[in-house]
Amino acid sequence: MLQKPPIAIITDEVYADLDSQIKWMLANKINVGQVRTVNGVNVQNMTTEQAKAAAKAFKDAGIKIDVLAAGLGKTNLADRMQVEAQLDAANRLVDHAATFDCNKIRVFAGFRHKDIQAGWKSEVLPFFQELLEFFPTDIKLLVENEPATYCPTPMEVLALCGELQDHRVKLLIDIGNLGFAPELYNNIGLIGGNFAFLVSNMTEICQAIIDGVHVKNTVTNSSLMSSTVPLNAGIINFHQHVQHLICCGINRPICLEPHRLPKTDNRIVLDEAMRAMPGGPGYGNPEAAEEDLKILREILEKVEI
Repeated sequence: MLQKPPIAIITDEVYADLDSQIKWMLANKINVGQVRTVNGVNVQNMTTEQAKAAAKAFKDAGIKIDVLAAGLGKTNLADRMQVEAQLDAANRLVDHAATFDCNKIRVFAGFRHKDIQAGWKSEVLPFFQELLEFFPTDIKLLVENEPATYCPTPMEVLALCGELQDHRVKLLIDIGNLGFAPELYNNIGLIGGNFAFLVSNMTEICQAIIDGVHVKNTVTNSSLMSSTVPLNAGIINFHQHVQHLICCGINRPICLEPHRLPKTDNRIVLDEAMRAMPGGPGYGNPEAAEEDLKILREILEKVEI
């Protein structure tokens, strides 16, 4: 039976500190979250005590942690020292996954900047093979598709999964994280968005591989960051995206990631904006999150099942 998916949020998108994250979620009736940082510490760098304290606080509040939004793979995978550091973090995440009672961990597949261009066959594939050796068989690795900055395109993820032949590697799609100019999506004539080709032509594969959904709402047109669009900008039909997901039988939580940053290529301006975020330095905007939450709830109300 088809169901409408619940709404989740990356908890530090609203506030940096744990208590404020929980209060905001409860006030806005969200009981599913993805943990990236708590009190300024990334989940992959947390001590055992920090992880236990955070996990207990979320559990006591009735909040289910659905994904550990780690930054595994956000590095130069051609540098063995950096890879070793990532594997150390992966080792910690094995314990943290049990602590949070969460079997999904977000991963990336190397930088795609002009000076660091990871090749998925030569660098990414061995890295994922090593990660899979670290994690128990019940843990899934969700590869986030940010082709402009970090990760492979959806089609490259499919190829990666085919090479790995391991059901534990899934795709975490970013609706709104364009990766290339919006007019190209409009000309494709499909749904629009990073996974348009998957949904339009590979529904069965789509069901098998998609295991996470982010809705990005970054207001920026900067070469420093991936190009993303507001939920209500009309460039991407978010309603049609969600409708297709549900029709494909995918009812994973749709997770808000409501970045709000200025349109600038000036690194200093961008850094100052990050420091001035209402939720704390480098963190999200609780007011913006509430705006996005309202829009997403309106979209879900219109979705047919």
